[in-house]
Amino acid sequence: MIRNLNSFLYLVVLVFTLLYSGHVQSSDSTDYVALAKSRLAEMDEMDTGENWFFTTTIYTDEETVVSRNDPGKKEGARRELISVNGEPPTPERLKKYEKNEAKRLKDRDSDDSRSKFSEMVDFSTLELVEVTDGQALLSFTPVLDRLEDESDKLNGSLRMNADTHFIEELSLANTEKLSPAFSVSLKTFNMIFSFSPVDGVVLLSGMKTNIEGKAGFLKKFKESTEIAFSDYHRGVKGAHD
Repeated sequence: MIRNLNSFLYLVVLVFTLLYSGHVQSSDSTDYVALAKSRLAEMDEMDTGENWFFTTTIYTDEETVVSRNDPGKKEGARRELISVNGEPPTPERLKKYEKNEAKRLKDRDSDDSRSKFSEMVDFSTLELVEVTDGQALLSFTPVLDRLEDESDKLNGSLRMNADTHFIEELSLANTEKLSPAFSVSLKTFNMIFSFSPVDGVVLLSGMKTNIEGKAGFLKKFKESTEIAFSDYHRGVKGAHD
């Protein structure tokens, strides 16, 4: 009788353990991969230039540049240079800024440009790594302009808030030396995009880039850039047309 009771208790404990283990494993059955794809698509559809006022502050080793976007103006004239190192821009600097803006828009609209976040991600490699401390970490292989043949030398990661399912960070980093062009090699290549929710949507809040390498096989270079996007509020497209 005692042996039968012990066997029964053992069976109950075993079944309970299996059920509990199954519950633990399936307690977070969220499909983070599908959510990440959906969130990236939503972010790509959001044209901040057309719909939002915002301030852009660019920090480099040489200077700090502040500009402001006005969605009410026509494309090509929406971004206004406000200051350089805290001072009003000179006429020469304004001309340089307008030239760079024209180039930025041209590059963005070119057929081979990967200007959207989803275009930087090889979705066939996107997978969940872990969910911890309220964040879901996913990994992927990046696909970048001029580095399409060297994707195996790059790692990508995506962090998502496990509660809101908003993407908070997208980062890219090299694992080996890269060669984006003839006679150019990159020892270090890091990019980090940060995002924040604004009025129920996710907008780009920051971008950091660190690049170190050689050009012409001899000349070394090292560049670090940080861009902050702030003061977002919705505007009306074409209000000043």
